[in-house]
Amino acid sequence: MTSIIEQVQESDLLLMGASRHAGTITSLFGPDITGEVIKNVSVPILLLKRYQKQKSSRLSGILTGR
Repeated sequence: MTSIIEQVQESDLLLMGASRHAGTITSLFGPDITGEVIKNVSVPILLLKRYQKQKSSRLSGILTGR
């Protein structure tokens, strides 16, 4: 994790994936890397959530022709 923090200090922006479970269950099994990086860098951070395709309803399929 130290190398992540060192490399980021020379950047203009940090893009990072964020888990919705960060800081809870995952912290029991290992370090919360996202949280530690956020606390230790001075550059702006953009956290990205994982893309989840929405389930389409039957009605929306009929309306959109899918």
